[in-house]
Amino acid sequence: MTIHNPHLFKLIQKFPFLSKLFTITDGLIIEPEDERDFIFGANTVDKVVLREDGQWLNFLPEDELQRGRRVETMGCTGYALLNVLEMVAKLKWGKQWNKSDRFTNKMSGTGRNGNSLSRVLESVRKYHGVVKEVNWPWSRDNFTWNDYYSGIPLDIQDIGTEWLENYGISYERVTYNKQLLMESLKYSPLYVAGYAWYQRKGLYQSYSTANHAFTIVGYVEGSHWLAYDSYSPHIKKLAWDFYIPWAYVVTLKKESDFNVAEIQKLLDKGIKYIMRALASGQMYELTPEGLKYLTPEEARDLGIKMLAVDKKLIGIPEDYYNKLNND
Repeated sequence: MTIHNPHLFKLIQKFPFLSKLFTITDGLIIEPEDERDFIFGANTVDKVVLREDGQWLNFLPEDELQRGRRVETMGCTGYALLNVLEMVAKLKWGKQWNKSDRFTNKMSGTGRNGNSLSRVLESVRKYHGVVKEVNWPWSRDNFTWNDYYSGIPLDIQDIGTEWLENYGISYERVTYNKQLLMESLKYSPLYVAGYAWYQRKGLYQSYSTANHAFTIVGYVEGSHWLAYDSYSPHIKKLAWDFYIPWAYVVTLKKESDFNVAEIQKLLDKGIKYIMRALASGQMYELTPEGLKYLTPEEARDLGIKMLAVDKKLIGIPEDYYNKLNND
C-alpha cells in the first residue's frame, strides 16, 4: 500500500519501522519499467565523459527547498531533474542556470500524489522544455498549493517550447550495480529514486521501498554515496550499500551555441552589429551562423558613430544578449 502524504513522510523519518507496513512518499510515483528505455552500457545514446572521476560537488546549483511555509509541492521529481541539468550546464558551458521547478512540476503533471521520474523526463525532453526561475517564480513564504500549481500563461509556455528548439535531452536507465553507478557518474549526475530518510551512524540507510527523488553527485568508493537533495541538509551521505532501484544518466546537448532564428530577425531589419551597452561595451558582428566578437581595435576601425546613425548598430541589454547566446 502506498500513501502520498507529506505529514506522514515526516513521521517515518522519526519512526522508520512504519515503512515496513506501507510506503509513504513525498511525491514519487513508481511506474513499471519501460522496455523502451535505453539502458546504460548498451551504447544506445551518444554521450561523452564529462567528469572522469565521477565527482560533481564543484558544480552544485543554488540550494532550493521543495517545501514552502504553506505548501509541500510534492515535486521532488522536478527538483531532482533540474538539478541535474543545472550542474551539467555549469560544467559544459560555465552557465549558472536556475530553472523554474514550479514550471516543470506543473507542466509534467505533478499532482497531490506527486509524479514519476519518467513522466518528468519526457515532459522536459519532448513536450515542454524548461524556463528560467525568473520567468515562473514562486514565494516559499506565501504560496499555497493552488498558487504553486496555478495555470501557466501561453507566453511562458512558449519560452519552454523555444528552449526545446535549442537544446536536446536524452537519458539512459542505469541498473543497480555499484560499478555501473560509478561509471555512469562520468557522464552526468544521476537522477535517482531511493528511500528517504533514515540516518544511522552518520549515514543515510536504505531502510525500505523507494519513496523520494534526488540526485547522486559523487562517492567515496567503499564508504558512501553523495546525494544532493531538495530537503535540508541538501548534501547527504548515503551508506555504500544504499539501494538505488531507479537511476538515470541524463545527456544535455546544445543544438547551437547561438539563437540563429533571433539573430536572423535582426539581420532582416538591416542590423549588422550589436553592442552590450550594460556590460563593457563589447561589440559583435551578426552573421547567419551566430555572433562574431570584435576586438576593440576592430570595433574602432568600423566607425561606431556612423554605424549607429545608419541604424546598423544597436545597443542591447544583457537579457537579450543571453537570449542570442541560447542561455
